[in-house]
Amino acid sequence: MIIKTEHHITPNHMTTKFKGVRIKDVRTPLNQKVFAIKELNLTETGDSDSLNYDISPVVNNSGVRNTGSAQTNVNNTSIYDYNYKNYETKTKFKLSYFDENSNTKKNGTALTYNKLFEEVGFLTGTDSNFVKNIAVHESMVGQNKGTNDVNPLGYVGLMQFGKGAATDVNNSVSNLIFNKLQNLNSYTFDAELDTTNKTLKLPASWPSDKTNNSFFDDFVSAVAAVEYAKLNLGKVPSASPTDVLDGYLSHQQGRGGYKDIIANQTNLLSDGSVRASNMNGNQPFTSSTVNYNTWSDWLNGWQGKIQFVYDQIVPNGPSFLNSPTPNADKLRATLKSLGYREKNKEITSAGQDINSDIEKYASAIFKKIKQLYPTYTMEITAGNDTFHKNSANSSHKTGDAIDFVIYVNGQKIPTPSNYKTIRNKNYSGATLTLAQQTAVTYSPQNETAITNVKKIIQGFAVGKNPQFKFLDEYRYPSRKATGSHFHISYRENGGNEGAAFTAQAIAALNAGQITEYTVW
Repeated sequence: MIIKTEHHITPNHMTTKFKGVRIKDVRTPLNQKVFAIKELNLTETGDSDSLNYDISPVVNNSGVRNTGSAQTNVNNTSIYDYNYKNYETKTKFKLSYFDENSNTKKNGTALTYNKLFEEVGFLTGTDSNFVKNIAVHESMVGQNKGTNDVNPLGYVGLMQFGKGAATDVNNSVSNLIFNKLQNLNSYTFDAELDTTNKTLKLPASWPSDKTNNSFFDDFVSAVAAVEYAKLNLGKVPSASPTDVLDGYLSHQQGRGGYKDIIANQTNLLSDGSVRASNMNGNQPFTSSTVNYNTWSDWLNGWQGKIQFVYDQIVPNGPSFLNSPTPNADKLRATLKSLGYREKNKEITSAGQDINSDIEKYASAIFKKIKQLYPTYTMEITAGNDTFHKNSANSSHKTGDAIDFVIYVNGQKIPTPSNYKTIRNKNYSGATLTLAQQTAVTYSPQNETAITNVKKIIQGFAVGKNPQFKFLDEYRYPSRKATGSHFHISYRENGGNEGAAFTAQAIAALNAGQITEYTVW
């Protein structure tokens, strides 16, 4: 499954980079032992904490992949689905854990984890739900910190910190707590801080105890987890701060580890490398029919676990760390709530956000489609994307447009074989009006679906905002169209894009064939 692509185009040359997870189901014997790593030769600061976050108290079936060829999963259950659907049963996860008390107090009263994560989110400028997600996977929201808050491998507290990662974020966390946290004196931390020098305490010999190690405190640990994730996300090529998978695994594996995993997804977990050994020690759920051959399989399993937890915490919302694409995040949340999808990460694959107005219109259109035609599925195929990045006058490159396609009965409406022939014919000579152009035709079922969706778009096009435009590129491909789709746009200065389709919509309204819809 490709989830992110980047294209670099120059005359006579194009380079494409992509990121994804390989959906592949295999079977190997189950191993109940957590694999420990020792004597590692690491080259990046902080990599020591990419190792062996102990999940055995939470999931008692982590195992080491054996060698051997892949076998097809007899139950045809994908790795992602297995980890997603079995998370609650395997871990006994409860949302009520967030209502329990942390070990940090404010004004003499213990902060619940919900309140603690809310305050950490405010302090760090981060979605508090991102912090919650890490806390679940690291210690099941404090339920499995380990004996005396230290796990068997020496990792400490709520977010299971080791000395390397703690050292990496010591300065930034100290600055936030001593210089940014409002009413610092109202907090009572469960571990001591160096108030004289305004810094956290880090023991020479890890982990020590609460008098010498500030990371035993839940508030400190949560702030540190955010800062560590920010640090790592900034160092991992292609990692997205809006992706909960990237956000958590950059914390779990460290920047060196996660960078290696992303770059080497075809590697085998049985290759004997330090990285693979660590991944085996933090393996997703296994069963007699679901195990892992490649690094990509491992990623896909973790994606299922992480997504399940996030879906429980925020059923309809994305996670973000100071997200550079808030409008795209909102649109993705809408897609998720409706059961619709985005092709790869095409809404923002050019690296920039879409504008807020096109997000509002796209979300409103999709919600209306879902209301009237619940069996259809929509997929966004372009937004502020790399394909349109170098197009001279495209409304996509300014973040003002969205392209999407229709699925009927689970199947995308296919582009007819004569699509480009008709397109070329319509633009081969003098400019033709819409009525003069040859229309692309489809099967009766697909014609009906295209008409139904088009009427909804037309209803918004005749509303009170003339800046909203659309193109029916199912039936009337534009000059550079490569496949069947609808194109919608919103530009403050209006322009004449889709003028013929707007006129067609007004005529349909006057004839009583469509209903007018508004966003504002």
